[in-house]
Amino acid sequence: MSEAVVARRYAQAIYDLLKEGEATDVFVGEVAAYAREISATPELANFFFNPTVQKDYKIRAIKESTTGMNPHCTSFLALLARKGRLSIIDSIIEAYEAIYNNDRNRVVANVSSAFSLDSKQVEAVRETLAQITGKEIEIQSEVDAELIGGVTAQIGSVVYDGSVRGHLERMKDSLVRA
Repeated sequence: MSEAVVARRYAQAIYDLLKEGEATDVFVGEVAAYAREISATPELANFFFNPTVQKDYKIRAIKESTTGMNPHCTSFLALLARKGRLSIIDSIIEAYEAIYNNDRNRVVANVSSAFSLDSKQVEAVRETLAQITGKEIEIQSEVDAELIGGVTAQIGSVVYDGSVRGHLERMKDSLVRA
């Protein structure tokens, strides 16, 4: 079974559990922060992601280092350690975020522009994409000087290209076909 399929199953299970307690917001804040800390610290990454380290040591370390965390999140991390799945925590978090956003009719749009967008421009892009998709849009923007001008937006596998570079490429293609 692929890592993405396994990650999605774990993500769906913890999402369903947290949804019952109306605590779906805590997962990304707590578990993602915990996973980032592990990944950012070589000693922790070596300890938690090393298959030769006994699972009981990992579980004990998780329980001792997550006091104050939502009990379901702590138990979930311990389950991942017990099942030897801590190495796919980033994929689980990504799958969880997709489930979370889908449940809220929200999508993430990766927007690229030739220049940095100000808040009014970001809001205009958000509103346009919301009209197109019928969903709430979360914008993640970046600057791509190769675009020359305009913007591109990617939502899932769909790309909306309003860049000058894109227009020039389409014009070139139409001239070549003519």
